[in-house]
Amino acid sequence: MTRVVRGAKMASVVIKIKNRSKHAVEKGGKPIKREGEKLYLIGASSKACVCCKVAGLISKHGVIRVRGNEVTLHDLAKQGDVKVNDDIVKGSARLLAGDRLTIGKLVLEIGIHRKGEPEVKSGLPSDSDAEISAWLMEEDEKERTKRMADPTARAHKVDTTQMKSGPAEVPKELPQQPVLRPETTGEDADKNSATDKDSVTAAEDVLSQKFKEFNLRR
Repeated sequence: MTRVVRGAKMASVVIKIKNRSKHAVEKGGKPIKREGEKLYLIGASSKACVCCKVAGLISKHGVIRVRGNEVTLHDLAKQGDVKVNDDIVKGSARLLAGDRLTIGKLVLEIGIHRKGEPEVKSGLPSDSDAEISAWLMEEDEKERTKRMADPTARAHKVDTTQMKSGPAEVPKELPQQPVLRPETTGEDADKNSATDKDSVTAAEDVLSQKFKEFNLRR
């Protein structure tokens, strides 16, 4: 079993992102703390200490666990893409300062400052992964309870009792409106009348000219 001395100082951990330029890494949450322990969650969750919305990275992909002076990396995704110095992590692996971590497509470098002698006297317990998962689930439940207690955080429900469930009404066709011709003003009417008179006068002149020519021939 793993024994942690109460009151002992924990190791300080610094996580550096080596390929930040290739991925949009967001400012994540703080490490989850318990007596003598810290969890640094890495994944797509907004609560993760290193939060990245990259394809293949799940909300809780991996976690760095600090227990006293002992620092370990745990593969929560179980996809075979969590590595330490290019070695695939099977369950968990101890970390040393300067280790290169690969979690999904993220490449990290771990900085560790240990204070005094290690407080962990034996190896990791076999149920450490299950313990971490239960710990994270408990934190999620606390967050969910907090949201439910806050009315402003609840999702607004849509009242559908007043909504009609019958078929959609087909709009009635409107009767065709008669085409209205533009009205003519008095001035336009005078112009039309004058044009008609000019046409009649011109026709009379042509007939009169023809009649004169006929008489001259006789």
